[in-house]
Amino acid sequence: MSTASGWSRRRFLQVAGGTAAALGAGAPLANPYAAEAPAVAGAPLTVLAYNENAFGMFPAARAAMLAAAESGNRYPKETSDGLRDDLARALGVRPEQVLLGSGSIEPLKIVTEFFCSAGRGPVVPEPTFEAVVKYAGLRGAEASKVPLTARQQIDLDAMLSRARGAGLLYVCNPNNPTATIVDKDDMRAFLDRVPGGVHVLVDEAYHEWVDDPRYESCVRYVQEGRNVTVLRTFSKVYGLAGLRVGYAVTSAETVRQLEPHRLQNSLNAAGIAAARASLADTATTAAVRARNARIRADYLAWLEQRGLPALPSEANFVMADVGRPVPPLIEALKQRGFLVGRLFPSMPTHLRVSLGTEEQMAAFQVAFAEVLA
Repeated sequence: MSTASGWSRRRFLQVAGGTAAALGAGAPLANPYAAEAPAVAGAPLTVLAYNENAFGMFPAARAAMLAAAESGNRYPKETSDGLRDDLARALGVRPEQVLLGSGSIEPLKIVTEFFCSAGRGPVVPEPTFEAVVKYAGLRGAEASKVPLTARQQIDLDAMLSRARGAGLLYVCNPNNPTATIVDKDDMRAFLDRVPGGVHVLVDEAYHEWVDDPRYESCVRYVQEGRNVTVLRTFSKVYGLAGLRVGYAVTSAETVRQLEPHRLQNSLNAAGIAAARASLADTATTAAVRARNARIRADYLAWLEQRGLPALPSEANFVMADVGRPVPPLIEALKQRGFLVGRLFPSMPTHLRVSLGTEEQMAAFQVAFAEVLA
C-alpha cells in the first residue's frame, strides 16, 4: 500500500529501521549508526556499546507500528491511555500510578528535578547510569557519589549513611555499567531504613533480562505504599530504543505531582502501538530472553577461558577486567570494526561490551583476541 506522498509500507520499514527478518534466525541488524560511524575497510562499525537489543523489534511490534502510521495525523492521547492501562494490569497497580514518558529517561529527568534542589542532591553509586547526576546539576544539586563495594556491588549501607537530607536515593538494578543486581533481601532491608521524606528512585531498565532468583522488582514496594518510584523502558528486551517508550510506576499522588512536568504528547503513535504489541507478546519476550542468556553464557565462558574476570551479568552486557587501561583496547577494537563501551573512570581496567547476535559476538571475539594479544 502506498500513501499519497508515495511512501510504501516497505519503504516506511526501511526508514524506520531495518530489523532482522526473523527473530530466531540470528541475522544481524542493519546498523542504525552507520551514517555516523566511520567505515573500517569499507564496512560500518558493529555497535556493541549502548546496551541495545541486537535482535530487533518483535514482528508483532513491526506490524503494529505500520498500522499506527496510518493514523499518524492524530495525536496519540487515546492510545497512550491504552498503553498506561495495559501496563497497570500487567504490574498490578492502578492506571493513575503509571507515568508514561519518552523512554525511561523522561520520567527519570522529571523525578530527579522534582525531588532535588540546591543542598538536596541525589545519592548515587559510582559508577552507575549518570543521567541523574546530570539532571540534578541543572537544579543546582550536587550528587553524592558512593563507591561500589570490593565485589563491585552497590553499597547500600554507605548510601544510607548519606541519605538524611538528600533529595533522593538512586539505585539502578541491575546496575549499569556493571550488570550486577541488588539482592532482594538487601533491598528490603535498605528500604526499611531509608529516612522518612527521602524518595528512592529504582531504575529497572534491564529488569526483563534478569534470571537470578535473588532479584526482585521494586514494584512490590510501590504496591505497599512506600516512598519509591520504579523506572522501566521498552528500549531493552522489547527492542524499541529508537521509538522512545518508557514509564515510571509510583504512588498516584506522586504521579499527580509529576504529571504537570511532562512534555505533552512526548510519545508517538508508532512507538505506543509497538510497545502495546510487545507487552502482549509474551512468547517472543521469553524467546528473546533465552537467546540473550545463551549468548551471555557463551561470552562469559569465553572470557573465563582467557583468564579475564567478568562481573556476574544479569543484563544484555558484560563488564570484564582486562588487566590494563581500556582506552587503547577500545580504539584498537574500533579499528577492527567494533564499537564497544567507553571508559568508566572509577573502573579503568574494566571493559563493558553490549551483547550482539551470535554472529556478531563470534566475529567480535576474534577481534578481541587479536587486540588482547
